[in-house]
Amino acid sequence: MKKYGAFLGLWLIFTGCSEEEPEATPGAQAGQSGAGQSGAGGSDAGSGGSSGEAGAGAGGEAGVGGSAGAAGSGTSGQGGAGASGGAGSSGSSGQAGSGSGEQCTEALKTVLGPVDKVSAGEVTVVKEENGAKLLFVDASAGGQQAAPENPRVYIELSGGKRVDLSDPQASGSDGWDLALKRAVLFTNGGQGGPGEGGAVFVEGKSFEEVSGADAKDLKTEAFVSEDCIPNLDPMNSVVTSFGEWYDYNPQTHQLSPKAGVYVVRGAKGALFKVEITGYYGKPDGTNTAMGGGRYLLRVAGL
Repeated sequence: MKKYGAFLGLWLIFTGCSEEEPEATPGAQAGQSGAGQSGAGGSDAGSGGSSGEAGAGAGGEAGVGGSAGAAGSGTSGQGGAGASGGAGSSGSSGQAGSGSGEQCTEALKTVLGPVDKVSAGEVTVVKEENGAKLLFVDASAGGQQAAPENPRVYIELSGGKRVDLSDPQASGSDGWDLALKRAVLFTNGGQGGPGEGGAVFVEGKSFEEVSGADAKDLKTEAFVSEDCIPNLDPMNSVVTSFGEWYDYNPQTHQLSPKAGVYVVRGAKGALFKVEITGYYGKPDGTNTAMGGGRYLLRVAGL
């Protein structure tokens, strides 16, 4: 009988633990975990006992482009001696919040193709005239074929200098204003970075005529939709606040800047006007280079 009882006890232990819960995403974990933690807007669980598995904390943390899980009603903690769990999210709502965030993080990586290297692209001030700088920016990224293996060039507009950051580092830095790589430019804001950046294109005015009054309806970067669908232009390039800044010649396969000036809000809120005067530039300010991605930018503060 002792052997039978021991066998029965072991059988009950193993059968009782045989069903494993599915592995939770980070968002679901944040929604399910107890320990009285609160998420965004959530309150500590329980008023007397410790929070249980369904306990406190708001929904899962949102990834880039995602939204936090909706707060649900927590049930009483299994070991709680006090009131029922507070405004905790259920595991399922935590998964809903984090799921889209994780997916959009992957979608952003696919669209942007971050490279963990620092660009050596040349950035120089060609000349200064009437309060404006003419910048040469080599954002050729080694040419069209090598571009996927090379990072963006990051610049700060007030000094016209390159900021030495890799793509992953730049995604968390407010030390740059404009990112450039081949024909794609974007600002440090929205899905482009943690700054306050944005831009709007002003047509029908010369560079001298553009002023701070034109800083209306600035667009922030939205590389993917809320459903994590990439926003691409007809050339299959990611859509940015700089939009289609160029006209494309199918005969010569060259890009020509459209007539107009961009008002750009920098990462820390300062306003600038930026005119793209060349895509085939040289460090001497001429626009005669054979390969593209070599910008001439006219920049002034507003």
